Amino acid sequence: MEGKASKKKKYIIGVIVIISILAFSIMYMERQKAKLPKRLMDKEFLLDSNIRIDNLSNIQEENLYTLAKVWGFVKYRHPSITSGDVNWDMELFRVMPKVIKAKSKEEAQRCMLEWLNQFPFEIPEVNEEDQQELLEIEKQKILGTNLSWIEDQSFLGADLSSYLKKLKEVIVLDTLKAYAVFSDNGLVNLETESRYQSMKPEDSGMRILSLFRYWNIVEYYYPYKDITGEDWNKILRRMIPVFLQGEDRLSYVLAVSELTTFIHDSHAFVSDNQYVLEDYLGRYMPPVEFLNINGDIVIFKVTNENSGEKIPLQPGDIILSMDGISIEDRIENCRKYRSLSDKNRFVNAFRSSLLGTKKQEAQIEVLREDEKITFTVPCTNKMSSLSGNEKSGLIEDGRIGYINPGTLKKNQIDKLMKEFQDTKGLIIDLRNYPSDIIIIYCLSEYLIPEITPFAQFGFCNPLIPGNFYTVESQSSGRGFMKTIDTTPVDRPLYKGKVIILMDERTQSQAEFTVMSLRNAPEAVVIGNSSVGADGNVVYFELPGNITTSMTGLSVFYPDGRQTQRVGLEPDIYLMPTVEGVKEGRDELMEKAISMILVTV
Repeated sequence: MEGKASKKKKYIIGVIVIISILAFSIMYMERQKAKLPKRLMDKEFLLDSNIRIDNLSNIQEENLYTLAKVWGFVKYRHPSITSGDVNWDMELFRVMPKVIKAKSKEEAQRCMLEWLNQFPFEIPEVNEEDQQELLEIEKQKILGTNLSWIEDQSFLGADLSSYLKKLKEVIVLDTLKAYAVFSDNGLVNLETESRYQSMKPEDSGMRILSLFRYWNIVEYYYPYKDITGEDWNKILRRMIPVFLQGEDRLSYVLAVSELTTFIHDSHAFVSDNQYVLEDYLGRYMPPVEFLNINGDIVIFKVTNENSGEKIPLQPGDIILSMDGISIEDRIENCRKYRSLSDKNRFVNAFRSSLLGTKKQEAQIEVLREDEKITFTVPCTNKMSSLSGNEKSGLIEDGRIGYINPGTLKKNQIDKLMKEFQDTKGLIIDLRNYPSDIIIIYCLSEYLIPEITPFAQFGFCNPLIPGNFYTVESQSSGRGFMKTIDTTPVDRPLYKGKVIILMDERTQSQAEFTVMSLRNAPEAVVIGNSSVGADGNVVYFELPGNITTSMTGLSVFYPDGRQTQRVGLEPDIYLMPTVEGVKEGRDELMEKAISMILVTV
C-alpha cells in the first residue's frame, strides 16, 4: 500500500510541476506579447494585398505619388502609429484600392481624407524637460526635410492639408514601439518593419509598399539626403511605374536595387534570401582581385594559390571584356544596381559583381604587353577577404613597424606598440577594413600627444522626423581612453614617423580611422581618395524578405567639411601603376618605407 501511495504522490507532484511549467510559460508568453506592438495583431493582408495594377494610368501614378507622401508623413508622427497600435502597412492596403480607382485628383484627396479621419488625434502635451531637450536639439539643427507641400492646398485639398498641418505640431515623445526606434545613444533603429516573406512577386500592393517604405525612410531618416544630387520627389515619380513593371521576383529585386542607387551611398546594398541579384549579375567570379588604375581594370592578385587549378591570368593584366561583354558595359550595368558614393570609386562595391558570371568558367580578354589575349578561366563563388592577410609586425630589419588594422586581434595594439617603440617609423595600412573600432582610440593614445577633435556627427532628431542635429566633436588622442576605460593602460608617446596608406578601398570605419590618426604630429597620408561612405550603417527590411541598408549617421570634419561622397584626400597623391603591379611591387609601401628611412 505504501508503494502505491508513494507512486501516487510522485505522480501528483509530477502533474503539479508540469502544470506550473505550463502556467509559467503561458504567463511568460503573455508578457512577451504585451511587449510587442499591438499593430502586429493586424494580419489581414499578411499573405497578399489583393491589389493588382495592370496598366498604370497618369492619374493613378499622380495619386499614388500623393499617397506615398501622405502615408509616410503620417507614419512617423501620428500618436496611434508611433505607439505601435496601428499597422500602417495594412492601412495602406485598405486605402490604396480606393485611391487607384479614383478618377481625379480631387476624388483621391477625398478618399485619403475619409481614411485619415478614422484616426483622430490630439496634440500631446510636452512637459518642461522634453521642451528643453527639443530646444537644445533644435539649436544644433543642421538639416530639415522640406514640408512645404503639406501647406499646398492645390496638391492636397484644404481639408487634407489642414489634417497634416495639425499633425505637424505633434512632437514624438516615445519611439519604443514606433517604426523608427531611438536608443539612448541617439542612433535610429529601423529594423522593426515586417518582411512579408511570402510576398507574391505579382502583388502590386506589396511592390508599392516597398517603394513607399524605402522612399520615406530616406525622406525622414537619411542624414545625407541634401547631397545626393537628386530631386528625391522626382525619384518617387520615376520609380512608381518601374516598381509596377513585371510579375517575377527578378523585376522586383532589380527595381529595389535601382532605387538604392539614387542615394549615392556606398553603404547601401540589397540582399535577398534567394540571391536573385547575385544570380542576375553572376554569382561566380574568376579568382582574382582587381584595382581601378586611371580607368583601367587591372588584376593585381590571383587568389587561388591553394586550389591547385592553373589560372592563366597574371597581375598587371588589363581586363578588356568578359564573356563577350566589354568591361565598360559591365561597369555601367553594375552602376545601375549597386549604389556608389562616387561613380568612379567602385572597387569595394563591385568586387563581387563586376567580373560576375553565371557559369563556372569565363572567356576573359586581357591586354598583356600590348597584346590582346583571350583566356578560358575557371570561376568560383568564393570571395577573398577584403582585409588581406598581411600580418602586423616589424619589417625592414626591425627598423619599421607595420600595422594592418584589418587583421588585428583585440588587445594586440599594446603588444605591437611596445615592440615598435624604438623604430624609425610606423606604417598603418588602411587599404582595408579595420577589425575593431577601438583601434582608433588605442592607437591614437600612442600617436597624438593630447585629446584632439577629429570628427563631428549628425544625428536624426527623434522628436521631429526629418530633422537632423549635430553634437560635440568626437575626439581621440593621449588621455582619451581614460574617459571610456576604467582601467586605462599607460601608453608612451611614439616618437617615430607615421605613414598612413589609403586608397579607394578605404571605406567607412577605415575612413573614420584615417580622420583620427592623421592628427598625429608626424603623420603623412599617402595614396588616393577614399570611398566617401562615412558613418554607421542602418539596416531595414522590405517586402519579400529583402534587406537593404544606408548610412544612418553623418560624419564631418570638426570644421564642418564634408566627407560623404567626396572622400578623404591624401597628403601625397600616389596611384599604383600597371607596371608596378605587373612586377609585384606595392608602390605605396615602397614610398612609405623610403620616407621613413631616408633622412633629410
